[in-house]
Amino acid sequence: MYGRNERLTRQELYELVWTTPMMKLCERFQLSDRGLAKLCERHEVPVPERGWWAKHAAGHPVQRTELPKATNPYHEHIQVWVREDWRQYLSAEDHDWFQQRLACESNIPAPTTRAEDDSRHPLIVHARRARKESERARMQFALNVSKELRNRALRLAAALVEACEKRGYEFALRPKTETGAAGVVILGQNIGIAIEESFTKVPHVLTKTEAREKALGRGWSIPDFDSLRSGELTVVLDHSINGERRLFGEKPERPLESSFPELFKALLKVAIRMRADENYRVWQAQREQEAAERRAEAERQRRAEEARITQERRRRREVISAGARLRQSKNILDLIATVESTASARGLSTDALTSWVTKARAVAIDLNPIDRILDDVAPPYPASEAVVE
Repeated sequence: MYGRNERLTRQELYELVWTTPMMKLCERFQLSDRGLAKLCERHEVPVPERGWWAKHAAGHPVQRTELPKATNPYHEHIQVWVREDWRQYLSAEDHDWFQQRLACESNIPAPTTRAEDDSRHPLIVHARRARKESERARMQFALNVSKELRNRALRLAAALVEACEKRGYEFALRPKTETGAAGVVILGQNIGIAIEESFTKVPHVLTKTEAREKALGRGWSIPDFDSLRSGELTVVLDHSINGERRLFGEKPERPLESSFPELFKALLKVAIRMRADENYRVWQAQREQEAAERRAEAERQRRAEEARITQERRRRREVISAGARLRQSKNILDLIATVESTASARGLSTDALTSWVTKARAVAIDLNPIDRILDDVAPPYPASEAVVE
């Protein structure tokens, strides 16, 4: 869970291998020396032979083995998962708290089990009545045992609950539960705790019908083993660390009560690891949010740049168009002057000529972009200086 993907090419790995000792590279990539050697072998990257670095340190002339061309194009790019220590996501206060509580656990005497099932603690009372439909949804100590072991399981549960409360731990309803199972809360982390009866596998004994089906070749659905209750109790710690479950079972020579000291130390270790997971998720969410903000800012800048480029292109087109209109206007004015001079030389003066000159001059004035450009760039008149006609 803790780590990062580091991507590099064959050429980059080749340069690292021949410029950095293998032990330092192993520390960087959190790999064993054999794991790094396999990585180089898989991607066809040659590594220094034994004694190469000693010769290099002594100043003897050494040569590199050239990087061969990859036989598989997919080997050109390498991705390494660099593992990280989960303890770096703990605060100093959490680390000190864990060390102090772990040291105190060695001095706390193991809890004792009641001789009779007479506990009046709500968790135990609700677990005792859990067979009723109305009591199943109420918060209770989770039990999954046979009827024969129920009394002993309740007494063990009462001892665990009392020991947890003496240590200052609280109980709360487990998230996403429909059976009312309670979890012990340590360092703000809800850890599931339950007492279950373990199962054992025994060879399946065929019934007459199954034997007949198996003889006919149709017994593919017949199990090879049966799971039977073993009569031994197990304390289960159910937590969110990679979906793991920690089991503390009993044996004929080792009753369950003898594992209580290790159980409470395991509770502390699970709680501190869950706190590290929580801090890691918060850090990861912040990193993803920062990455999203950077992407949004980059997208905003990209759009602003696109808008600027579009505006510059529009202005360029407008300037080019204005220059073309100005040339056309000057050409029309030159044409008007030529027509007038030619008509004057010939002694020609008619109303039609005057009308044509007037219309041509109007077209030239309309094409001239100077006035329009000056109107666009001129500052607006203040209200106090408005021209009144």
